[in-house]
Amino acid sequence: MGLLNSMSDWFSSRHEKRMQEMENLGRCPICNGKGFSSFSMYEYYYSEPIECSGCYGSGMFTDWNEANQ
Repeated sequence: MGLLNSMSDWFSSRHEKRMQEMENLGRCPICNGKGFSSFSMYEYYYSEPIECSGCYGSGMFTDWNEANQ
């Protein structure tokens, strides 16, 4: 059980560190401040970018924070 607890603690501290970093930079943690996400399943396949569902396309941490409260 000690191994699972230490892994869980490591994942949670890593997540908190990332959220703090994104807050300091003012970027949305989902899209890294781009405002959109594009998913390509294949190497040579182009897909249309999709507006970020977390910040509604603004890329700002404050918008993401308001949407997730």
